[in-house]
Amino acid sequence: MQEYQTRGTIDLRAFWIRRLLRLVPALLVILLVLLVLGLLVDGRVLDHGQGISTPPEQNPNSRQISMPYWPGIMVVLLPISNFGILGYQEFRPMLVAWSLAVEDQFYLVWPLVLLFLTIRCRAVKTVALTVSLGVPVFLAWRLFLIHRGAETGIVPNPALPWIYYRTDGRADQLLTGSALGLAVAVGWVPSTKIAKRIVAGLAWAGALVILTLFVVAEQNYPWVYSVGFTMTALATAVVVLHIIIEPDASMGRALSWPVLVGIGQLSYGIYLWHWALMTYTPGDSLTQSAAVVVLTAIGTMLSWRFVEQPALRLKRRFERRADFPPAAMPSGLHQFHPAGPCYRVETSCRCRELLPWRWDSLRCC
Repeated sequence: MQEYQTRGTIDLRAFWIRRLLRLVPALLVILLVLLVLGLLVDGRVLDHGQGISTPPEQNPNSRQISMPYWPGIMVVLLPISNFGILGYQEFRPMLVAWSLAVEDQFYLVWPLVLLFLTIRCRAVKTVALTVSLGVPVFLAWRLFLIHRGAETGIVPNPALPWIYYRTDGRADQLLTGSALGLAVAVGWVPSTKIAKRIVAGLAWAGALVILTLFVVAEQNYPWVYSVGFTMTALATAVVVLHIIIEPDASMGRALSWPVLVGIGQLSYGIYLWHWALMTYTPGDSLTQSAAVVVLTAIGTMLSWRFVEQPALRLKRRFERRADFPPAAMPSGLHQFHPAGPCYRVETSCRCRELLPWRWDSLRCC
């Protein structure tokens, strides 16, 4: 939205290239590792996991049927893994790719929707309001899907992956983050002391909601699928808003703890590596779990150092296209930019880079 306000257009090509450079390199690495592991299974070096020549078989715990190796790789890369799961076809070594598919589908469609809205509405505040209204609309849509599925017998229980893996069933959560970013971009942030205190109180309540849901929520609870997803998204949004407007508050300082910062940096790699390694590790003993943790840490750090960081440096070349002069930035945006991992501003003397894990500080490039 800042790019549109400043330049009158949105560089879709640069946006999509940035997203590809952030997500695809690490994904290609883990797929290469899975290829090696699959060959080891075929050669009987490993006796657990899916080999390249393993025939399709049904998951004993569900109706899902394992997808052959090469079609599974293609489904991950396209990305349509969530559609495969909805069709009872899963590529088990990369089952977690369903969420990447939802994310990539959003990245493909959302910029087009945003560009359409900016052309139609012109006023950026109208765009922000329209996107905000999309949250309750898609929540209502998910409730309708759950009701219709239970009523027609499409699913025997509303709380099933039929809703969990659908992109439109997750749209309200995605739009919550988008609405927050747009609200900040147009300057809809609390500025008075009273308003900030209210946001701070809501943020701590939101943190408590997230923690409570993490502890008590189970996948087979119907309310998790109906309102639980939206509750989590709204709670997270208010926490982020509090950090944006008061980065020096206790919550902002706590989330700037170096350990949390490091986990946040490596979270994408951890997400990819842990499941792949679990797939090829038999049993769930303490020794095997420790081995998965250690191997996940090693693989993630190597991927971050030698694959993801070089890709991020290349990604920043395309971020420069969206640079904006300081005068064009709404109040408060010198502290936060929701569109990517860093934000560059050209000044008369030097370039500065805003780090997302230190909302309150700028570092010279």
